[in-house]
Amino acid sequence: MTSMRLYTAEEYAELGEEYEHCELVRGVLQVREPVGLAHGFTASEITRAIANYLDTHPIGLTFVESGYVTERGPDTVRGPDVSFMTHERAKGAKGSVFGEGAPDLAVEVLSPSNTPREIATKVAEYLAGGARLVWIADPKKRTVTVLAPQALPYVVAGDESLDGGDVLPGFRVEVKKLFGWPPP
Repeated sequence: MTSMRLYTAEEYAELGEEYEHCELVRGVLQVREPVGLAHGFTASEITRAIANYLDTHPIGLTFVESGYVTERGPDTVRGPDVSFMTHERAKGAKGSVFGEGAPDLAVEVLSPSNTPREIATKVAEYLAGGARLVWIADPKKRTVTVLAPQALPYVVAGDESLDGGDVLPGFRVEVKKLFGWPPP
């Protein structure tokens, strides 16, 4: 019988750059494959929209593929494609490699390799870890599914506006602006 080594979040943080394309899931390293152009474009447009909002509403910070410890014992470190933390929460993480718990907003951009079960697991971890808002962007369908604690999920598409709720008050962007790949 062989035993699999389980890593803590702290051990994972010290593994080095060759592990930057991995997530830690219940103590086990899982490789995340490089993403396609539609995925990368959508993630960058969401990041840009949030960063533009933060230029005029400096309430926090946005991150790309940064790690958050969503579970302990065994540890899970997730890296949402885009995330947002208020300044208050970010101050609490100062000096840490990873955020403890989920960000205020976690954004996952779907890739062909994602399974519904995998995404549902991540959403559950983010919400249980304290996320106040989760967006699931689907480049293929050009939709964003919005999830929040104690609220029914809903989908926005096309000319409809995605809003930031109470996490990013006053944030609005037309969903179609997030999905410009391939270019016309």
